[in-house]
Order: sequence, then structure tokens, then C-alpha cells
Amino acid sequence: MRSDKGKTSGSRVIFTNKNRASILLHKPHPRKELLAYQVKQLIEVLSQEGLL
Repeated sequence: MRSDKGKTSGSRVIFTNKNRASILLHKPHPRKELLAYQVKQLIEVLSQEGLL
């Protein structure tokens, strides 16, 4: 996991793997749960990478 902290990065987090595509997510705030569209996007990426 890598956090891109900078003036314009907001609360984005990148999960990296040298053998797979990186996944960029926005940390939900103030809540701690992901929204439905975020879960759908995550499932799509994981499926495309053969991880689901």
C-alpha cells in the first residue's frame, strides 16, 4: 500500500503489486465504508486481474 500525500492528492491510496495493475482508491470520509460504486469498481479490477 502506498499513500500519495501531496497538495492535490486528497485522500487517495494506491495499492501496488509488482506483478499486477495498481488499484487507486479514495479513502471514504467521514464514513469508513466504501460506497456501492467503489465496491463495484474494485470487484471489476480484481476480476480483470484474475484475483476473483
